[in-house]
Amino acid sequence: MIKKLILNIDEWGEDNLRLFAMAISLFDESEIEYELNMILRKYKEIDKASRKIQEILGGIMVNYLNIMFLKHDRNFEMISKLRNFLYKLPVEPRTIFFKVMADYYGYLFNEEKLEAKKILDFFERHGMESITAYIAF
Repeated sequence: MIKKLILNIDEWGEDNLRLFAMAISLFDESEIEYELNMILRKYKEIDKASRKIQEILGGIMVNYLNIMFLKHDRNFEMISKLRNFLYKLPVEPRTIFFKVMADYYGYLFNEEKLEAKKILDFFERHGMESITAYIAF
C-alpha cells in the first residue's frame, strides 16, 4: 500500500520525499531508479530548493549509493547522476557530509579502497564511529 501511494505521486514535495526516503527498501532497483530520475529532473537546480529538501534529497542519494554498493549494482550511469547531484548541493556545513559521501562511494565503486578508508578513518578520528558503523566498505 505504501509503495502504491508513493508511485502515484504527481509532485515531489517535502512530505512525499520523506515518505520515499523511509520506504526506499520496499522498491526494486528499476522502480527506485525511475523515481530518482523523476526527482533529479524536478530538482535540477537543487541550490534553489529549500534547505530541508536539499537535506532530504542528499540523504536519499547517499542511501541509494549505499544500497547499490551493497547489492553490487554497478549501474555507472545512475552512480554518476547521484554523485553529480550531491556535488551540486550548496557548499555549506550542512551539506559537506553528502559531498564527502559522493567521493567515498566514487572511491568504492572505482575500487580505490585505500582512499575510501581514509574518509572512514577521518570520521572515526573525529568521534563519528556511529556513522561509520552504517556505511558499507
